[in-house]
Order: sequence, then structure tokens, then C-alpha cells
Amino acid sequence: MMGYAHGSDLMKTERGETEYNYRYGPVLQRGFISALAPFDQAEIVTRVLLDIRSATFMSGSPVFDPTSGTVLGLHNAGHDHAVSFAIPLDADRLALFRNIAQEGTLGTSGSTALPPVAMKPSVDG
Repeated sequence: MMGYAHGSDLMKTERGETEYNYRYGPVLQRGFISALAPFDQAEIVTRVLLDIRSATFMSGSPVFDPTSGTVLGLHNAGHDHAVSFAIPLDADRLALFRNIAQEGTLGTSGSTALPPVAMKPSVDG
């Protein structure tokens, strides 16, 4: 997972009464997929449990396979800074997010139901 843990706080240092930027770019966190939810013979996965450190401002960070660079999901929550949750991505969810962005409804009130993600191998690979 790669994102901006604690926003810009980790990029600054103080010298006397002046604050300086001393680092740029996101923080890379490495971990493992620990579980899928629901777990009981489900074909549809709604959340991925990760054993990866999480911090404030990491929501929305990509969770990816480091060997291929494929984005597997988006970080959406953490618990006790040691466990994180991600929303799995597939073509249907990406299309939904693209449509929401094109309609200009991102960040507006109301809820958009996300389609379930089928964790089955696709014909396309």
C-alpha cells in the first residue's frame, strides 16, 4: 500500500521556530492479505483484511501486488494501526467509479451502492 500517512506531517521537520520540508512523496507499507470477507463459501468478496500498518490519511491509497504493480483494491479503514481493510477492485467497480467521477457526483452527500466483487478468474486474465 502506498499513500501519505499522517498527511504532510511526516514530510516536515522543525528547526527552531521554522518548519521545513525535508522529504517528498508517499510512504510505502508492505504486508499480506490475511483474510477475505465474507469467508464462508462466498463467491462475492466485499472486504479484504490486510496485516499492514495503517495511519490517518491513508484511505484511498492503492493496495497493489508488488510483483506486477496490479492494483488489487483501495485502502478504506484501519484498526489499531496494525490491521487494515481494503475494498477489492474489479472492472465493474472501476466503471462505477469512472461514471461517478464523470457525472461530478464525487464528494456529494448520499450513498452509492457498490457492486459486489466476484473473486473468480476472468477469461481476460
